[in-house]
Amino acid sequence: MMNSAILAQLLTVGAPQESKDQAELNPNKVIQGAIENQKNRLVESVFNSEGGYSTDTKDTGNYVEGKFVGTNHGISAPVLKNYLGRTPTIKDMRSLTKDKAREIYKKDYYEKYGVDKLPSDLQEIVLHGVVNSGGTGLKVAQKLVGVKADGVAGKKTKKALKDANFTKQEYKNELLKEYKKFKTWKDHGEGWTNRFEHLAQEDPFDM
Repeated sequence: MMNSAILAQLLTVGAPQESKDQAELNPNKVIQGAIENQKNRLVESVFNSEGGYSTDTKDTGNYVEGKFVGTNHGISAPVLKNYLGRTPTIKDMRSLTKDKAREIYKKDYYEKYGVDKLPSDLQEIVLHGVVNSGGTGLKVAQKLVGVKADGVAGKKTKKALKDANFTKQEYKNELLKEYKKFKTWKDHGEGWTNRFEHLAQEDPFDM
């Protein structure tokens, strides 16, 4: 994980002297600011892969309660339902802004699935995994760190994720094994493979 000195450097390089001085006096703000920057970069990486409004009728994430709603910015119909507290309409999905989608990604994926506990170099690919497949993406990480693979980021899982030493290639290989069990593999398998092959090979955020 990035230590406080590196975090401070990320925020203060190129900043006015006054800002640098303030950062030195407020190390907690430096750390929190760097964490927020990390979240934003990760979410932008997801946006780059997910695109805008989707009308793919073969994508199960486009349906809620048997009704077609679509997906926008990668936010599925069931996830939007949880966010709104009611069944969304097509209009709700189409009008979903990037700012709201970013809020959902941070709270309901990055934090909910314990991605924030991982070493920084693993966060991008695992975030894509949980965005793409929910609990399945976390179960793969749980297996790789040797805890119960239940898709829930409890205390034991979060502690184990902090010390994770698996590679991006290992995560990609295990995730695609699980994806091949999905009924929709024949329709989306090639796209999923390309996405995670890229994430496993490239440096974080280099998309």
